[in-house]
Amino acid sequence: MRDLRRKGGHKMSTHAAIHQAKVIGFVNTCTSWGGGEKWHFETAQFCHNQGYSVIFFCRPGSEIESRLIKANIPTRPLTISNLSFLNLTKMVLLARQFKHLGITTLLLNTPADTKLAAPAAVIAGVNNIIFRRGMPHRIKRNWLNCYLFERCIHRVIANSEAVRTSLSDRCGGIVPDRNITVVENGVKLDATMIDAPPIYAKQAREIVLSTAGRMVKQKNQLALLAMAEKLKMKGINFVLLIAGAGELKQKLTEEVLQRGLNDCVRFTGFVTQMPLLFKSTDIFVFPSLYEGCPNTLIEAAAASKAIVAYDIPPHRELLPDDEYGRLVPLNDIDGLVSAVSELASSAEIREKMGWMAKLRVSTHYNLDKARKKLLALI
Repeated sequence: MRDLRRKGGHKMSTHAAIHQAKVIGFVNTCTSWGGGEKWHFETAQFCHNQGYSVIFFCRPGSEIESRLIKANIPTRPLTISNLSFLNLTKMVLLARQFKHLGITTLLLNTPADTKLAAPAAVIAGVNNIIFRRGMPHRIKRNWLNCYLFERCIHRVIANSEAVRTSLSDRCGGIVPDRNITVVENGVKLDATMIDAPPIYAKQAREIVLSTAGRMVKQKNQLALLAMAEKLKMKGINFVLLIAGAGELKQKLTEEVLQRGLNDCVRFTGFVTQMPLLFKSTDIFVFPSLYEGCPNTLIEAAAASKAIVAYDIPPHRELLPDDEYGRLVPLNDIDGLVSAVSELASSAEIREKMGWMAKLRVSTHYNLDKARKKLLALI
């Protein structure tokens, strides 16, 4: 049988040759950095390290472009707006790039990118177009979405059962259930351990609460300030660390001053090494109003942190009962106060809960298992 060889005459294994025959394209033109961008970047990096040819189309100057360049992953500049799909010239030019580069699988992540890139991939003859959905909102049944999911997209990745339910035609959604695969946001447990000082030095007999996320309405940090005010009135000795950045930073800062919380609330800014936040943390509080598969909550559980969060379906998937974490009804500030007060009073309960949460992550959100599912799709 004819040898498969790399340049320079070295033999190439059949497995490696199959990898090189596949060219995986990624499209993500977001300027901001969130859970979807984190997944897209880490997936591209994983495929690149596995020996696949990877090409990433991203917005020039974006955070994801910066990280891709540092990781030596090939990029192509692309700017897409919500109405770019109406620009047929742009679509055809993108299709030519896909065809010229030999893209065999295309991974998409946002609606705006998908509306332009999925039809372009069809024009280019890409035979494996995958859309990843990370939020449990129903997709509108209009002519454009019907065209995309019936004629363009071959497979859909949902990052939780809650997202699958929102998409599936069995539950009134737009996507045939047979085309949906759930691939959870997995984590490596050893990645939660870093040999470096925590970002906050805990004081004696102080309970450290923390949260992390973009400062937007969805993440609901204002609820934490209402909670903090009530905890302070109860005389609990605590500090609340709020990690993240975003459009609501100014409003949150003003709210801290108005509520007289400047002595017990700290803004850490954007945290690149989450384990350093968790090192400082006794209780991780996450009042997000909706999620797909909550990366930050999974990372907190993997770091053996006691968790308090709102009771929404993706959180319930991670923390199915009270031994894994405390879930309180949506928008119930008093519920947050009660749960945090209980955990603040018992290091033993916090330790046991954190251990159970980590066990849950190791069995249900294992990164190696998630990536095996992904490789089966590409």
